[in-house]
Amino acid sequence: MTKTVDTARSAPPRLGSSITNRDSPPLWWAVIQLTALSFHLPLTVLTGNQSAIASRESVLLIGGAVTIISMTLYLLLGFSVMPKWRALALVSVTIIYFWHWSGSVGGGLLSGPIPAIAIYVLVAAAAVKFAQRHFFKVAAFAISVALAGTLGLLAIVDTLKAPAASVGVQNPVEAAQFTQTPDIVLIVLDGYGRADVIDSVYGHDNGPFLDGLVDEGFDVAQESIANYSITHLSIPALLNMSYMHPDGAVIGNNDLHYLADQISGGNDLVEMLKANGYSYVHAESDHWYNACGDNVDICLPGPKPDITGHALLVRTPIGGLFYRDTGDPTTALNRTRVDQLTHWDETTSEWPDGPVFAFFHVQLPHPPLYMDSECEVRVDPELGGRIMNNGEMSPEQLERRKEAWVEQVECANATIESFVDQLDDDTVVVLVSDHGPDLNFMLESNPADLDPEGLAERFPSLTAVRLPDECRGNLPDDVDTVNTFRVLTNCLTGQTAETLPTRNFIAGFGGPIVELKLDRQNAED
Repeated sequence: MTKTVDTARSAPPRLGSSITNRDSPPLWWAVIQLTALSFHLPLTVLTGNQSAIASRESVLLIGGAVTIISMTLYLLLGFSVMPKWRALALVSVTIIYFWHWSGSVGGGLLSGPIPAIAIYVLVAAAAVKFAQRHFFKVAAFAISVALAGTLGLLAIVDTLKAPAASVGVQNPVEAAQFTQTPDIVLIVLDGYGRADVIDSVYGHDNGPFLDGLVDEGFDVAQESIANYSITHLSIPALLNMSYMHPDGAVIGNNDLHYLADQISGGNDLVEMLKANGYSYVHAESDHWYNACGDNVDICLPGPKPDITGHALLVRTPIGGLFYRDTGDPTTALNRTRVDQLTHWDETTSEWPDGPVFAFFHVQLPHPPLYMDSECEVRVDPELGGRIMNNGEMSPEQLERRKEAWVEQVECANATIESFVDQLDDDTVVVLVSDHGPDLNFMLESNPADLDPEGLAERFPSLTAVRLPDECRGNLPDDVDTVNTFRVLTNCLTGQTAETLPTRNFIAGFGGPIVELKLDRQNAED
């Protein structure tokens, strides 16, 4: 008689837990792991050196969207094929995700699509071989959850420990009744230099453009200067007609959110204008801090995804699907704003009757340098980046970037000329820059280490204002940011609000606001 062997009883015991010995991890395992994977890259933005200017909305939107997509694919895959392949997919995504995040193929022999495909194939092959080993499954789960969890904790701690906002309007202007209410258009050209700087540093004569503005009734300040070195403080100072910090202030996250509200419409100028019957039109930029706020009557939206979202997506395999024509959201925004300003009648066709205050923050001639002198887009990686000079560029690169910057100045000039030609004679126009360019000015430098050449480039700024007829000639030749709208509101109210003494400050994120002693006429002195 043949003896039957009980194979199930004689097989060696399986090692590991009931979870790691399964062909496919349970659903809660996949939810935690895929959520951690989806938020890992967004959280690196919130905890890195860009955390102060990162859009939390973009981080949540992208992380949440990737979680939903990855979970959907995971569940569909689990119903359509063997469970072990679902486990393989989960582990493969983990490995590939962290390989891609590491940037290990950013240059040299490993750069380009062919090495990337080869490495992906090798990773997938390794996952096929080892995915069902319980140690491998546990390690992949632990790595994804631990790293994302750590980053999340750092982001929470960074938010909780941030001190209360210390910046605020230091020199408020009292509201007053206007004697006249012309339409007012404010155009901030980001990083546009003063004429003498453009000539001496960039070798371009901007005189013909400024002379043309004078012929159109503008007062052009030949010695104007910015009070702050960065946009986040300079534009609120312009819109509040005030310095924006007490002495000794340090910029933190809560300060930046306060300043964002000021830029988005919650400022003294908009409040004063709305009290005098104005409607407020706000043109968003590509940054979260310039979104439309509660006081906005008409919003001209910025590009989506914004600069934070694009910075996240461009590091993923689908990043190339966004802004293929323009290279980035900034250039997409510039193309839209150029079109709106050069087709002004069409832009304003549905605006309300009555006086209007419109604020355009245009990212020209600020890098990236993807628009030529005819405002046509030419995407060139060598002309990318958001600063002119990172300190590591060759002289040839810098020269090419200088020439490209001048072309964006010419694009901005042509846009403004076309815009002004379409206006009614009584429309008030305020054309300013928030600060100068940064070929020599290093944003991350210690103020004590900044050389005069860099300061002389960064602080002199563009200021040209077309005031009502009876006030033309009233713009001081050495006007600064905080006093520009004081001049205009004095004209519209018939009053004489005092002008503030000129002070100049350099500031960075997470650091102190440091006062500098600059000569109003020549910053290099």
